[in-house]
Amino acid sequence: MSDYLVFELTWEYGPHVAAGEDIRIIPVTDTWPVDVPDKDFWLIDSRDLFHLRYADTGAWLGAVRVTDPAMVVEACFARDAAWHQATPWVDYLTAHPSLLQRVPKGV
Repeated sequence: MSDYLVFELTWEYGPHVAAGEDIRIIPVTDTWPVDVPDKDFWLIDSRDLFHLRYADTGAWLGAVRVTDPAMVVEACFARDAAWHQATPWVDYLTAHPSLLQRVPKGV
């Protein structure tokens, strides 16, 4: 696990969860789940779709709005598939005490 991912899991997600966001984790072992896309996107209100773009180095390049209704529906199905396979953030951290102990107090 990269240092950034540890930071994200322990410092970044806690305040969002405390504010009411339901963050879930899909642990990746040897293979990525077949019905979950490996591309990052934002889907807002099951209607507004943005594909997130990154350079090969991982640098953020921005988001591109997608207006094709078929692609929005496909993203809704992908979101649902991911949702059902993911573990809530609190449960994930509870199962990984070495991460849980790094969460700032009060989160």
